[in-house]
Amino acid sequence: VVGVVSEMDMLKAVEEMAYYNEGSGNVGDFMCTTVDVIDKEMDMFEIAKRMRTLKKRRLPVVEEGVFIGQISARSVLQALQSSMLEKETA
Repeated sequence: VVGVVSEMDMLKAVEEMAYYNEGSGNVGDFMCTTVDVIDKEMDMFEIAKRMRTLKKRRLPVVEEGVFIGQISARSVLQALQSSMLEKETA
């Protein structure tokens, strides 16, 4: 993972393009290169804590340093809800 482009990064890009009257740019011009990632084996509670601490709604997931996907806050909440429901019915 070399960078991430968030909605906020894109809003900043739109603002800068309007200010400088430019019509385009490269992803690398706007992406954040300091990337917080999580390992695919990380516990859901730890992911929730990290998202809250970092104020991130999505985090890239890596396996042995290679990007394999992303997880969203909504996915974490759904997984935790499913886990709690399974425990109630067991």
